[in-house]
Amino acid sequence: MLKLPQESVSELYVVLKTDVDKENALQKLSDENPELKVDYSYSEEEIEEESKNLIVQMYVLLIIISIMSFYIIYSSFKVLILERMPVIGTFRSIGANKRQTSLMLIFESSVYGVLGGILGCFTGLLILYIVVRMSMTGNLENVNIELTFSVIDIIIAFLWAVVLAIVSAILPVLSANKKSIKTIVLNQPEIKQVKKSSFVGFMISLIIICAAIGLLYVPFKKGAIVFDSISLVLLIIGAFRITSYIIHFIASKFEKLYSLFFGNAGLIALKNIKNSSESINNVLLLTLAVATAISVFTVTGSIVFEINNVVSSSYHFDYIIKSQSMNDEFRDKLVNIEEIQDSYGLFSQRNVSINDSEKTINVVEGIDTHNYLDFRSFDFEGTEAEKKKCIEKLDSGKNIIMTYMLMDKYDLKENDIVSLETNDGKVDYTVVGSFYSMLESGGNYALISEENLKEDFNIVNYSQFYIKSEDPAIETKLFLEFPNDNISITSIDELIEVSKKSSEQKTNIFNGLSCVVIIICFFGLLNNLIMNYLERRKTKAIMRSIGMTKSKGILIVLVEALTCGIFGGLIGVAEGLGIIHISKFVMKAINKPYAIKINPSVFVMFFTIALVSSVLSFVFLEMKTRKMSISEEIKGR
Repeated sequence: MLKLPQESVSELYVVLKTDVDKENALQKLSDENPELKVDYSYSEEEIEEESKNLIVQMYVLLIIISIMSFYIIYSSFKVLILERMPVIGTFRSIGANKRQTSLMLIFESSVYGVLGGILGCFTGLLILYIVVRMSMTGNLENVNIELTFSVIDIIIAFLWAVVLAIVSAILPVLSANKKSIKTIVLNQPEIKQVKKSSFVGFMISLIIICAAIGLLYVPFKKGAIVFDSISLVLLIIGAFRITSYIIHFIASKFEKLYSLFFGNAGLIALKNIKNSSESINNVLLLTLAVATAISVFTVTGSIVFEINNVVSSSYHFDYIIKSQSMNDEFRDKLVNIEEIQDSYGLFSQRNVSINDSEKTINVVEGIDTHNYLDFRSFDFEGTEAEKKKCIEKLDSGKNIIMTYMLMDKYDLKENDIVSLETNDGKVDYTVVGSFYSMLESGGNYALISEENLKEDFNIVNYSQFYIKSEDPAIETKLFLEFPNDNISITSIDELIEVSKKSSEQKTNIFNGLSCVVIIICFFGLLNNLIMNYLERRKTKAIMRSIGMTKSKGILIVLVEALTCGIFGGLIGVAEGLGIIHISKFVMKAINKPYAIKINPSVFVMFFTIALVSSVLSFVFLEMKTRKMSISEEIKGR
């Protein structure tokens, strides 16, 4: 087909021995074969760019899950300590001091951390296998999976589990030490009062949130992803702090309204929420779960939408044709096919080095400025006339247009000079414009004129053709027209379907992990409710003994549940919007500046889930309360 001698080959694949350094081998092969282009079979940079999106989202989820795990372990230890109070009281009454009882409980938490770390590592490997398996779809379904991890990874995960368990247990342990021996031995109820809203505390919380948002707009040249992560942590901390003030303020203002609709039951429910730290913790857990789920589903949904939409909105043709030998003769035959309305031949060069460094442009396209916009389009900051004028500049000299991703990645701006490594040596090009596109190589590509590409890179064959045709049988006719050219034909519908499957297999992983966050939140709610029950059972028994009916108790629980669900849902929606805003900067930092689309139905769905979860949790509490013995609870048995 290439009209080469029978013993010749067009490409040679080389497998190195295991003890050979790849870089040295590449240099040696290049030096010994100056007439050939020697390169790696795949670009490490491309793999790194593609994996950044996945890795960063994993780290964001890790931060959120770690914070939530801290709350879960914290609340679990509060339950554990409440149940151990008789034992602690006995130890304290026979001479054990606070330090001894504290060390005993902290040592116990470290044992839980060790056991949890060991089980977590094995479970993590299982989850890793499932995650990899979920990503192996389509042509990769039958590929053998090799899980790759290091001993250091396992050690870090194990140590993190131990540290998280100990740190989470310290606060409830210190809180238990503040109780007197008399309170412990007599099992007197002690509902921790939430500090009243203070202007200073509210302002500190507001400053933390403002700092989180302000940090995003500091123009860091390096380490932007680190500062964006710090911004995320600050936002969550600020939201946690300000939530209690918001709840206390709103609850105080709604007392008259609740009294009007629910009577004394409404006032008691509001006081329970304002004055019980466990009710506040329930709202905090709901808030974080809703915020996480909303942000993950919104960001991943936006990525899927944009990847799928970019193909249909940017390609203004019906089919892509590729072959090894698409020359002018091939083009003339293609143009003469009656069923084809229009066609466009594209020249391109892959892996072009710039500025005497390891920096590369994955794809440089040489375009016919007169016809290119009839077949392809991209987002350009300016009018259509300005876009066309920018494209026409490519014909007026050695000029280049780059994607915003490349401009940001290599710290370039308009009118900068970039030196391209061509077949004839280094050629200087002037950056005359930029545009947004994630089509070629994830946005790592640039445009120069067709003549410049053919001249500087000695290219004579087209890399692919775009054709417009409404004939449903055009693929068959093309194969008949070019029987010996080994052509491949891809329709735009096929491209959309492939991109859809590719993006969905990644986003499904994160949607699944966000559901795990909701499950973790549910366990946290149960922990808090058990503790709520342990702390309130004597108070409830006294209220029942002086005449409070079961229906009145149910009404109090229902009002409290609905109020906590509404607070958690609404504040979670607001916090979710903040995380989504930070996600835009995270995407930009990893050179994946996808546009985030807000879907109101996602917000409504998770607000409803928060409300239902809150009501179901409080129903569980009420069922426990209905079974208690009033006389035994009052006696403290």
